Amino acid sequence: MALVGEPRRPTGKRLLEAANQQQADWFAPLAPLEEALYQSHLSRRELAVTSLKTTLDHFTFWNETGADDDYPCWWRHPNHQPEQHECFF
Repeated sequence: MALVGEPRRPTGKRLLEAANQQQADWFAPLAPLEEALYQSHLSRRELAVTSLKTTLDHFTFWNETGADDDYPCWWRHPNHQPEQHECFF
């Protein structure tokens, strides 16, 4: 892929920059579709989700995602002591 006005074998940096620009040009017309698909996903997802509790060796784990949250909160409590729950992640 020789660039106009440049040596026959462009440096790695110029080659990557040209490839990145080619990719950006190719995908630019798809930007409205990308946004439409994202908004469609948001409109169909459940607003608030709580997973099933899973009991492991010493703790019971679950996660909760609030209606306006961007990511879940992971909770745990010592087995048989649900009053001692904590958000750990």
